[in-house]
Amino acid sequence: MSLIAHNQIPLRYLQFFLKLLISCKLMTSPQVGEKLLTAEKIGLDGGDSRNQVLRYIRLTYLIPELLSMVDDGKIAFNPAVELSYLDSYQQRAVLDAMALNDCTPSHAQSIRLKKLAQEGLLDDQTIYAVLAETKPNQQEQLKFKREELRKYFPSGYTEEQMRRDIIKGLELLKRQRERNRDAR
Repeated sequence: MSLIAHNQIPLRYLQFFLKLLISCKLMTSPQVGEKLLTAEKIGLDGGDSRNQVLRYIRLTYLIPELLSMVDDGKIAFNPAVELSYLDSYQQRAVLDAMALNDCTPSHAQSIRLKKLAQEGLLDDQTIYAVLAETKPNQQEQLKFKREELRKYFPSGYTEEQMRRDIIKGLELLKRQRERNRDAR
């Protein structure tokens, strides 16, 4: 049972509650009879790990616009956690770059932004450049089933040999078409 997903409480409404958790250091758990960190206690009660509770708490550092986008499912949870480490000015620049590029940051991009911020190297231009990058899952791909291609190659051919021969064949076909066009 997840603290947020199962209760369907938008993160912005948990903000006050989670900020209270930040200020608490220890809480006695009568069930266990020992002191547990508050995040561990909340995690145990809600079916989440201590680290997941701490990630929820990190989201309270997001500017309201980004937090709303997390609530609405427009920004994934893990990238949002990474963005929470940026200061509010940097977060606003991310928001602007998202609007300009009609995108949201991937987890890898948000990790890079966080690292650059921690190194003091994150500025508006860098934010815009990172968010303007084409993500691997956004590049069009052409796929063939292996069985469709195997019949054109010797039985011992590896996939790399097949790929290399396909590229060579396409290059030859292109040259032949160019020669035919020039001959007209």
